[in-house]
Amino acid sequence: MTFTKHTLAALLCATLISGQTMACGYDMLFDNPFTEGYPGAFDIALSTRQAIVEGQLQALQPLAGTAGLARASGWLNQVRTQLESSGMKTKFAVYLVDSRLWTRFDGSGAGVLMQSHQTPQPGDSVLLLSEATLSALLSQQMTFAQARDAKLVSFTGKSSETVDLAFNGSLF
Repeated sequence: MTFTKHTLAALLCATLISGQTMACGYDMLFDNPFTEGYPGAFDIALSTRQAIVEGQLQALQPLAGTAGLARASGWLNQVRTQLESSGMKTKFAVYLVDSRLWTRFDGSGAGVLMQSHQTPQPGDSVLLLSEATLSALLSQQMTFAQARDAKLVSFTGKSSETVDLAFNGSLF
């Protein structure tokens, strides 16, 4: 059996990539957004759309590819910075339901490590929200309590005091 250089490169990359790494909507690999997700993500997406229609939340300018990923990563890095300054010492994952972007935060070492395209590990808590909600939280147009009451966020799994404090108190 003969392989081209491109085929061998693709096979090598597939072998080297961890099973925990996931593509997101910015990678343009999803044909049907309803086939990928996480339990509760569809409900968050519907609540987000309703909040935008009702004027409770601002719609974001659609960005595709690297521009969209850069915007989302910038917001998530702001979250990382705030979690680090709050002294977070736990691990959890954020799932942006509209872009299907997973980001894992690990505060178990020095500082808080942010890993995009990383799914939650066993025992991690998971925060579900949309990019529009994340933008509103970071710009203080909405509190975490308001977002939770409007069903724009969902926090599942084993909660830790640090994550609860960060998201329910000082972070937003």
